[in-house]
Amino acid sequence: MGFLSVTEAFSVGVVGASGVVGRTLMADLDSRSFPISELRLFGSVQSEGQPISYAGRVIEVERVRVDRISDLDLVFLCAGGAVSRELAPELRKKCQLVIDSSSAFRHDPTVPLIIPEVNGDRIGEHQGLVANPNCSTAIALMALAPLHRAFGLTRVMASTYQAVSGAGQGGLDELLTNTRADVFSGKTSTDVFGINMAHNILPLIGAVGEGAETDEETKMRREARRILDLPELSVATTCVRVPTLRVHGLSLTVEFERSASVACAVAALAEAEGVVLSEPSSAVDCPNPRGLEGHVEVVVTRLRRAFDSDHWLSFFCFGDQLKKGAATNAVQIAEIWQQLGT
Repeated sequence: MGFLSVTEAFSVGVVGASGVVGRTLMADLDSRSFPISELRLFGSVQSEGQPISYAGRVIEVERVRVDRISDLDLVFLCAGGAVSRELAPELRKKCQLVIDSSSAFRHDPTVPLIIPEVNGDRIGEHQGLVANPNCSTAIALMALAPLHRAFGLTRVMASTYQAVSGAGQGGLDELLTNTRADVFSGKTSTDVFGINMAHNILPLIGAVGEGAETDEETKMRREARRILDLPELSVATTCVRVPTLRVHGLSLTVEFERSASVACAVAALAEAEGVVLSEPSSAVDCPNPRGLEGHVEVVVTRLRRAFDSDHWLSFFCFGDQLKKGAATNAVQIAEIWQQLGT
């Protein structure tokens, strides 16, 4: 790709604009003042013509077609793997950059998988397409990467507490509907999750595969290895859906090559971009999903030794699934691409 001026404005397209990730992404483009000369929004047949507000004006959603999108500089794909697999191969040839938030290309060796604070220097390797990691992976690695740089990561044991927004707007709507129905004896829905998620948890996210591991759990291991460039990293994950709206939580117990004192870990996390360390003394001041909606930063709390060993630490972290776990990460990728001129 040719050199891009950091002052240049871009023609931008958002595919899946009416979805919850697409809307969050547009809000980020506006609030972060990304330079846009033209913004076009795309969606399904059902979304065609839908008016969406952006930066004080209303833009109608167009029906997705490659020939309508391929003349744009920058395209964000926020409509799921099937749509990305259909559109990305052609768009990456014709647009300056395509940023895909689905799982479709995360393990394609020609497609960088990027968390800007962790491996943003790899953006320059793109061949027209960059992938956003899975939401839980992005949140976990924001905390794990600075600890890996300090002590050398060897093993990760993770349990996720994933909000319903991970299933899109339908997941949010179903939880809210079922919560009201539980209180007022109304009709419940199980279309999205297969069970009523109100006042409930589901220790199975995604399809069950080899060894009884779900594809959501496999994503964490494969993506962490690729982003951290640790092909032999040992990762064991249990992914759990919980009845919170949009903030994912992760419980992490990790092993390091070198001695990792709590004090040194605190220092490493305190210096990490995009990470906030919280050391609560009681439940009153402990971070929680209700208080972190809309936050870009990943919050780390409950940091402590594990197994009475200098090489093990345990901690909990939170991140807004729609922000750092999806839309904001994509916009940050675009910002670095713009700044590097690649």
